[in-house]
Formats: sequence, structure tokens, C-alpha cells
Amino acid sequence: MRIGNKNPIYVEENLLNIFKFLRYHIGTHQKYKCLILADELVASIYENELNYLINYPYFNHVRLLKYNVDENVKNIDNIKNIWDTLSNDKFNKKDLLISIGGGTISDIAGFASATFKRGINLVIIPTTLLAMTDASIGGKNAINYKNIKNEIGTYYSPLFTYIYPNFLNSLPEIEILSGFTEIIKHALLNNKDSVREILNLDPRKLPPISILKKSIQFKHHIVRIDPNEKNRRKILNLGHTLGHCFESIRFSNHLPTSHGICIAWGLQYTIKISEYLLNFPPYWSKKIIEWLQTWYGKPPKIKFNDLLPYLLQDKKNSDDKITFILLYAPGKPKIHKFNIQELKKIYDKCFHDFAS
Repeated sequence: MRIGNKNPIYVEENLLNIFKFLRYHIGTHQKYKCLILADELVASIYENELNYLINYPYFNHVRLLKYNVDENVKNIDNIKNIWDTLSNDKFNKKDLLISIGGGTISDIAGFASATFKRGINLVIIPTTLLAMTDASIGGKNAINYKNIKNEIGTYYSPLFTYIYPNFLNSLPEIEILSGFTEIIKHALLNNKDSVREILNLDPRKLPPISILKKSIQFKHHIVRIDPNEKNRRKILNLGHTLGHCFESIRFSNHLPTSHGICIAWGLQYTIKISEYLLNFPPYWSKKIIEWLQTWYGKPPKIKFNDLLPYLLQDKKNSDDKITFILLYAPGKPKIHKFNIQELKKIYDKCFHDFAS
């Protein structure tokens, strides 16, 4: 299955079909160098498949860098190491960097690709549910800086993204659970039928392939309309304003928590705020929050003043206002701007609800 024309996404049941797309997008007129950045665990589980890729006959030089992945990987020292590898091995703009792993790997691969020689060829092979439905789509990449998540980054699209759903079979339950939050987010932005469909699923189990494809198609559609996040693409930040704050606070307190779980907590606040301010239907609010709390628990008890320094760092802010994505109803998002006092008042009200 191919999604999109420019910088397409391929969803394929055979991993080795990637060679066909490498030939199509890069050609066979000459050989080229390849640097592969891989999740260490994925590389060990899929060692045979990785060896097939390394031995692709149109690579004349291959380097492999493996990472024991967590958010600490997304730092400038690792980027410098990638730049050094590319420079020392005399890579040029026509050579290739491949990312194999989750969103952390695609972030550093995308950032390094975008900045080395102002852009070299990039292919992303996501291996987690979160990466397949979100991180690998749309060209955003970033590294963390001063304990702030994704503080420094670029927009840089890969030649193509190659999704091999069988990678998901080796995921632990927590990774599936984490990835499901992007699927419910897309459903909330899409329509009531999509939400109803997700609420009948157990997010500890892999989604049906039809749900996976629908989620990928939804994000690709939004990104195609607004690739540089000038307007419409901002709705994809649903649940992320507070979710990123929870994630950064936990990270700085040496309690790293998966991105997906933090977004699930942010979505709970978003739904409740939407109910209070935009009359989001209480029927849907109750069902969605109950589903989120069943699988992800209640949001952590973090006071507004502890959140504020992180809220003020949010990249979506403008005109001294904090930007939130709210919902009138499933499928009807609104870009809403709060001043600090307005947001504190509504946050404290929701905080009390979740604490009770």
C-alpha cells in the first residue's frame, strides 16, 4: 500500500520489498554509501533482516550505529558523533542515512540528515506503533535541550517511510499501549465513528491493520495540507501541550515515562477543559476519560505552578498566550489561546476533578 505521492509512505507485508523502493527513489545508475542508525534491541531481534539490508548490492560502503534507546539518546553529543561519522567517511548529499527504530531513532536520524551538508538522503523504517502512526510521518525531528523535550529541531522529509507491520509483533505491551494514544488522538480529531471504533479496543493488543492504516492516512492527510504547521497541522498537538509538560517534568525528576502515557494524561485534561469551555458533549467526555483512565491511569498530581515553566517553553505559544488544541466534539477541533490566569483557573478546576 502506498500513501501519498511526494515523500510517500509504504505499508508492506514483506520487509525485503524495500529494495524495490530504494531502486525507484534513488536509482541503480551508481553505488552509494549508507549509514544505518538502529535500535540495538531491534537489530538483535531482526539480525538476519538487517544483514540483508547491509548487503544491498548498490551500497558500496555501509556503517551501522546502534543505540540502547531512551530519551537520553536525543542529545547534541550523539548528533555530533553522527556528523563525525558522515564526515570521516566522506558522505555526500547523494548518499543515504537509514533510521530503523522508534521515534527516538528517527528524531536523531532526521536531525542529522537535515543538517549535514544541508540535507542528505533519508529513509525511515519505524518499528514501534508510536513511530508508525506519528513520529515517522511529517518530517518533524528534534533533540532535547536543557531538560526540555524536542527543544531544537527541523522539518526534513525522508525520501520515503517504509512501514513493516510485523515489527510490531516483538513489541512489549507498554510500547503498544503507548502507541495507541496517537491512534485515539487521530480518532478524536477525525469523527465520532472513529472514536467509537477505538473505545471498543484493548490498547494492550495490536490494532487491526485496518485501524493502523486509517491512523497513518489521517496524519498523512493533515501533514500534506499543512507541511510546516502554519495552521491546520497544529491540531495534531491535541493532548500534547500538557502531555509534553508531564513528560519533561518526569524526565527531569528521573522518572522517565513513555511519551504515549504522558499524552494520554494530557488528553484527559484536554477533554475536560473542552467540556467546560466548549461544551464538549458530556456523554463522550465520560466515555473517553473512562477509557483513558482504565488503561493509562489518572494524570499525575502536578500543581499548575510546577507546570508553568514548561508551558511557557511550548513552541506553539504566540503573543504571550499559551496555545491549546481543544474540541467542540469529536472531529471538531479548535486552536485556543489562553493567558496564564485563564489557564490556571481551568487547570485547577480539572486538577480538583481528577484528584477526587
